[in-house]
Amino acid sequence: DSSSVVVLSFSIFFACFAQWFFTVFKTNKIIFANIRFREILKVSLFNKNVKTAMLVSQARGVLLLTAEESSIETFSYTPLEIKTAVSGYGFADKNQVQYMVQNLLKMTSKPKPDDAADALAIAITASFFNKKLV
Repeated sequence: DSSSVVVLSFSIFFACFAQWFFTVFKTNKIIFANIRFREILKVSLFNKNVKTAMLVSQARGVLLLTAEESSIETFSYTPLEIKTAVSGYGFADKNQVQYMVQNLLKMTSKPKPDDAADALAIAITASFFNKKLV
């Protein structure tokens, strides 16, 4: 369904990062071939751990490459934009954002795990910035 929001998240550790990135690429290609995406939303990440930031950036590059190869448009939002769109306050903490996601989406409880709440907050942000997603 072209109006559905699909949230994808997976973590796999490989001793060889090249193998892991190739697995991410192949997995994305399979997903993109089987689900008709109109857009992919991405967030600008700020991480104090340099090793983690580098791995996340490289995985993000693989995702963007796969999206471009599949002719899928991408949009990017900063954490400040996401927090402002969801809570009205750009420096809201994680609990405030989760609370607002729960209320905006009329959920009975806060979304879990935290990654799911983050992904839903990004989707809400996209709906505010890009009306054609709604």
